[in-house]
Amino acid sequence: MSLPQFPIHPSNLTREEAINQIISSIAMQELGLSHILNAEGEKIQYTLGTLEGVAPPELPTIDQVLEVNKSVEQLLNAVTKQEMSLQKKLSAALSAATMQGPTGPAGPASTLEGLQMQLASPGAIFAQDETVLFNQVITDASLAIAYNLETGEFQITRPGNYVVNWWIAIDGYDLSSNTAEVSVVVNGNVHSSSSTPAITSQFSGQSFLIVDTVPSIVKIVNTSLGRIQLPGKSFVQGGVVIHGIVII
Repeated sequence: MSLPQFPIHPSNLTREEAINQIISSIAMQELGLSHILNAEGEKIQYTLGTLEGVAPPELPTIDQVLEVNKSVEQLLNAVTKQEMSLQKKLSAALSAATMQGPTGPAGPASTLEGLQMQLASPGAIFAQDETVLFNQVITDASLAIAYNLETGEFQITRPGNYVVNWWIAIDGYDLSSNTAEVSVVVNGNVHSSSSTPAITSQFSGQSFLIVDTVPSIVKIVNTSLGRIQLPGKSFVQGGVVIHGIVII
C-alpha cells in the first residue's frame, strides 16, 4: 500500500495556488483514510478466514472476534471525527475569496436624465399623421433631451438608451378607422404603436430606444386612419416621459 505524495512547490505561492494546495491536501487525506478503511476491512476478513489467499492459523474464538470488532469500531469513530474536520476545512477553502486583481480601465461616464411633459388641450383634435403637442413642462432634468413646444418634437442630442412612456385620453375618433392609434416615431419611422377600439378611453404605450445617431427626433403621432379628439371636460388629456442613461 503506497502513501499519498504531496507535490513540491516553491515557497512563493500565490493566494489562489495556496488554496488549491489546501484542497489537494484534503483530497490526499481522504485517500489516506480510504486506505485505512480498506485495511480494517481486510483485517476483519482475515479474522473470519474469508480473505482470499490468506487464512489464519486457527479459527478465532468469539471473544477474539468481538475484540477485533471493538477495534474496528474505535477506528471508525476516529475516522468519522476526521471526516467532519476535513469537511470544515474544505468548506472554508472553497469559500475563501481570492485576491482582487488590478482595477480595470474606467468605463464611459454616464448620467440619468429625463424630461416630463403634459398635454392640456381640452377638446383638441389631431388629424391623421399629426404630431401630438404636449404643451406643459412638468420636469426638465436633461441636457440631452430638448422639446419644441411648436412642433411637438423631442430632440435627443447624446447617444444612450432611452425609455419613452406616454398616455393619452380620447373622446372620439373617425369611425371609419375602427380604432384610435398613437405611435412613437423616431427619425420619421414608427418605432412602436398602441391602439384602442373604444371611442372614449385612455390608453398608453412605451418604447425602448437605443440612440446611436444624434441628433435623433422623437415624436408622438396620431397614426390612426382618421382624426382623434381629446376630452373637453378634463383638465389633463395626456402626458409623456422620456428618460434614459446618457453617455457623457
